[in-house]
Order: sequence, then structure tokens, then C-alpha cells
Amino acid sequence: MTALPSWQASLRDRLDAMRRSGRLRAARSEASQGARVRLDTNDYLQLRRHPALAQAMCHAATAEGVGAGASRLAGGSHPLHEQAEQRLAQLVRAEAATLFPAGYMANLAALTALTQPGDLLLLDRLCHASLIDAAAVATSRLRGQGRAVRFFCHNDVEHAAEQARRWQRRSDHSGGVWIVVESVHSMEGDAAPLLEFARLRDQLVGEGRSAALLVDEAHAVGVVGPGGAGLCAET
Repeated sequence: MTALPSWQASLRDRLDAMRRSGRLRAARSEASQGARVRLDTNDYLQLRRHPALAQAMCHAATAEGVGAGASRLAGGSHPLHEQAEQRLAQLVRAEAATLFPAGYMANLAALTALTQPGDLLLLDRLCHASLIDAAAVATSRLRGQGRAVRFFCHNDVEHAAEQARRWQRRSDHSGGVWIVVESVHSMEGDAAPLLEFARLRDQLVGEGRSAALLVDEAHAVGVVGPGGAGLCAET
């Protein structure tokens, strides 16, 4: 038997270890095609199969073509994308909105583009993996040193404040604080005390510190708030 190259052997050993510990996941074919309600997906009500959506998609593809053709910076923004962003901004009562291919990309862009060297990224310990990955990228050496990441207990405003104060006491930290939470939590299903987190942000600002509250509304928009505008609009 021919020996595997070292990198393949290493991957095999890691996969075997994951399999033994029950942590190995694999893709599977989609089941329950005829189900009306599916709680194992994000499309709980199977709206993607609604005839009106299918007709609208076919019409748009025929009239406008399929695919973007280029990045927005290179080829410009399609009017349909701009219209969708305007309507989303109106829904969530924001000045503007930007569409991304996936929520993962939105979180990655937000934390890497908005934060600056010297800032503290203060994350709920149970934040979605995309936010944790984004924080890791934002604080990596490739993006310049200086950002810091701290975690606080789930929905615990007092612990978040304690972590922020502890970080502030270090004289070499003059950056801002980014408090990062999910409004309706993706796994636990509970809601964050957004008003209390907003008060903490205001306290930090009142102390002369730049501070912002970044809220992931992936599981709130369309479900809670006035007209489905999300928990931020409700509070």
C-alpha cells in the first residue's frame, strides 16, 4: 500500500479523531421535500417554495439576467440590489443597508471594517461562530496589532461592564469599545437586554470613551418588533 503524503495522513488522523469523539459532521441530501414546516432549517415556513417567489425570481432572471457579473466596486450596483437595500433600511428603520451573500460575510465585514487598532471587541460568550471568527480576523497580525477581544457571560451586562472597566484601567488602551451581542440568540432562543447594553454603551461614552453596540439581528428581523423590524426597533 502506498503511503499517504504527510498532509493527507495528518488530515486523516484529525478526521478519525473527530469521528471517534462524535464531532465529525458530513453533508447530507435534503429530506422532507413536502414538509410545510421545517425546524431544522432557517426557512421554517418553507417560504422559498412559495409560488409567488418562484414567479418573481423567474421574471427577474428573464428581465435582468442571471448573476452579478462582477463585484459592485468593479461593475457597479444593480438597481434591484439598491432597491432591496432601500426597502430593508426602511424595514429596520436605518439610514442605509448593505446586502451580503451570507450573514457570515456580513459579520466578518462589520467587525473587520468598523473596528480600529486599539479598540476592544467585547463579545457575548455565546455569540454565533461567525462573530467569533470575525473578531479573530480583526485582531490578527495581518490586520495590524492593537485590537483586543474579551468575552462576557451570556447576556450578563454587569460582567460586560466589568470586562470593559478592567480593560480601560490599562493606561495604554485609548481605543473604543465594541459591545457585540445577538438580539434574539441563535441557539439559546432568548433575547438580549438591549436597553441595558445601550445604557452601558452610553456610560462608556459619558466617561470619554468611544463606544458602540453592534447587534446581530439575524434571528429577530421578520419575527419580532413592529412589522418584523427586529428587536432593536422594539426597544
